Amino acid sequence: MEKALYGLATAAKLWYDLVDVIMMKNGFKRLVTDPCVYVSPKRSIVALIYVDDFLIMAKDSSLAENIEKQIAKRVQVKLIVCLKKFLGIRINFVCDRLELDQTEYVKCVL
Repeated sequence: MEKALYGLATAAKLWYDLVDVIMMKNGFKRLVTDPCVYVSPKRSIVALIYVDDFLIMAKDSSLAENIEKQIAKRVQVKLIVCLKKFLGIRINFVCDRLELDQTEYVKCVL
C-alpha cells in the first residue's frame, strides 16, 4: 500500500479502496449519488471524504470520536474538533443549526 501511495498511477484508486473498506466495515453505506459520502442511518452519522480529508458529522460527538478511532487504526489522522472551514466551505455552528457558505470563494471568482 505504501508503494502505491507514493508514485504509482493506481495510488488514488488504492487509497479510495482502502477508505471504502474502512467505512464499510464500520457500518457505513456509500451514497449512489455521491461515492465520497458515507452514511450510517442507524447511528445518524454522515462522513464526507475528499482525497485524504474526512468530515464526520454526528448527533452525538462520542459517535464521531468512535469512528475517528476506527479510522485511526488503519491510517494516520489529525483530529480537528472545532472545524471552521472544509474544502473552501465556511462552517458556522449557530445554536442548534449548521450554516455553510462559500462567500470567500465567490469573492475570489468574481
